[in-house]
Amino acid sequence: MKNKKVTTDFFILCAFIAVITLGHYFSPVDNVFLHNVFRKLYFIPIIFAAFKLGPVGVAAAALISSFFYMLRIWPPPPQLGSSWMLDNTLEIILYIIVGLTVNILVQFENRGKVALEKAHQDLLKKEQMKSKFISIASHEFRTPLTVLNGYISLFELGMFKGKDEEFKLKCGKAKEIINRYLQTIDNVLDMVKTEQKDKLEKRDQTNLNDLIKEVYSDLEIFAQKRKQFLVLELDQKLPLAKMNKREMNQVLTNLVMNAIKFTQDEGKITIRTKTFPDKIQAEIADTGIGIPENEFENIFESFYEVKSDDQHSSGTFEFKSGSLGLGLTLVKRIIENYQGKVWVESVVGKGSTFYFTVPLEKTEGKK
Repeated sequence: MKNKKVTTDFFILCAFIAVITLGHYFSPVDNVFLHNVFRKLYFIPIIFAAFKLGPVGVAAAALISSFFYMLRIWPPPPQLGSSWMLDNTLEIILYIIVGLTVNILVQFENRGKVALEKAHQDLLKKEQMKSKFISIASHEFRTPLTVLNGYISLFELGMFKGKDEEFKLKCGKAKEIINRYLQTIDNVLDMVKTEQKDKLEKRDQTNLNDLIKEVYSDLEIFAQKRKQFLVLELDQKLPLAKMNKREMNQVLTNLVMNAIKFTQDEGKITIRTKTFPDKIQAEIADTGIGIPENEFENIFESFYEVKSDDQHSSGTFEFKSGSLGLGLTLVKRIIENYQGKVWVESVVGKGSTFYFTVPLEKTEGKK
């Protein structure tokens, strides 16, 4: 489509030059007034080329116009003298200067338009994110609050007198809801912190395998409730890397909890580590529902979920349960702040593998 437009513009350019040239050739050679009119008209196709065809088009228009113009003025009429020829030669040079100058101005204008359009799109994106946040947050907060309010009402009515086991069960549920709220708030605060480069947390030489074992111990109970197999395949010679333990715990927790939530009961989740010359790599692989390839980039956006907002369901570890949609965004920002990379490979219906890397410093490498 673009090539067709360029071809059309080129033909229009040629038509401009042809009409001006024909008019110039059929005008009397000694008619100075008409000669001056036609030589100024050659600026029209040159400026047209600057707007439509870019630097190459301008050069072509200037050369073609100069060629036909030169044929018309050469040889110069004897009665007009050498100054007339010099004046017309300078006119030809002016064709090229004007064309290139206009083209530069057009390029600046186009860059301004692109920047303005990008700013507009960014603003629209932020508005969409705001609307999505309100939609998901209202569900994420309202539903558990309704449940929590119900438990409190039952406590006030004394419904659990003499029912210690049921009372403990409901207290446990209430505590789980509160913990989910605290985790959501922590995610929001951490998202803000990752944007403030001057407030990055202290990093120390850390063994990623040790952090993985801690996360495994914390989350194993959720996998067990779903009858899932949580497996470790760790590189025992993994070198130390400079990390902040709390940040890396968040990365691992978010990725493993995602795997638990989007893997069917009795599925398998494997956590691996590998060593490369300049980095260490972690992989969280599952046999879950998978992610469509066209969603690979989108899932790392704030408040994004593959399913639509009206299908959003809150939960901690339940199958396909959602959250505020900040987990993977937080993972990406933390890893990128380490100058590492995070990405996903997935096949719908077969499972997903999330990868992330942490660079090694030259002094790193000893356990």
